[in-house]
Amino acid sequence: MAFMVKKRGKLTYYYEGEDPVLSAMVVEEQPDGDLRIHFSGLTGGHSATKVLQLDSVTSMEPAIEVPLVFRCWEYWLQEAEICQSIAEIDFIEIHAFGAQPKSPSPLSDPAGYRKELCRCGFCGNAKFTNFSSAKSGLERIRLAYS
Repeated sequence: MAFMVKKRGKLTYYYEGEDPVLSAMVVEEQPDGDLRIHFSGLTGGHSATKVLQLDSVTSMEPAIEVPLVFRCWEYWLQEAEICQSIAEIDFIEIHAFGAQPKSPSPLSDPAGYRKELCRCGFCGNAKFTNFSSAKSGLERIRLAYS
């Protein structure tokens, strides 16, 4: 995939297609020469399958989907020729959310729904404690790739 690039003032938009709705990435040049990078949101496995041209879609598996999102962002950074590794940038702020399970139904199977919520990490599940306790953005990235 080769990005289309549109530069407007201190902003550079990286996008696909002729008439995009959203840009994959917007880069803002700071007065000191630093770059402030805004990545578009991804829906985890479904978006990663397209961006990374994967053979299978991962769904409702946060331990797999979270690292895939970081791999997509790293791919975009490489395509834009900003850097070769996502570990070269500092994450100042990330807005993230998790999707709730599609099944089982909380109405017909409340116990099964609760179990699925916990499996996906919404019940204080230990599989994501390293992300919240990491001291730096680079440490979170290292944990995501391990």
